[in-house]
Amino acid sequence: MTERTWFNALFPLLRYAQTSLQRFYDKLLLPTLLDAPLLAALSVEARRPSFETFLHAYALVSSRCFTIDTYHQIALVPLADVYVSF
Repeated sequence: MTERTWFNALFPLLRYAQTSLQRFYDKLLLPTLLDAPLLAALSVEARRPSFETFLHAYALVSSRCFTIDTYHQIALVPLADVYVSF
């Protein structure tokens, strides 16, 4: 497969993922951050990360998740990614 073919195959999936993340950001994350009592001392601008900042944080966390089992599903496991690299 050529690079262009890969891009054409993945683009709809990436577009869907971005749309889903945008909906999560707008409907759940922003209202939660704006209403969080622990963050009340911060300005509204400080409590309102940009969508790009959210995507960066999401990419960092999701790239370090591990499947634990069917009950716990996925989780962050401290130092597990260090173990995998050895």
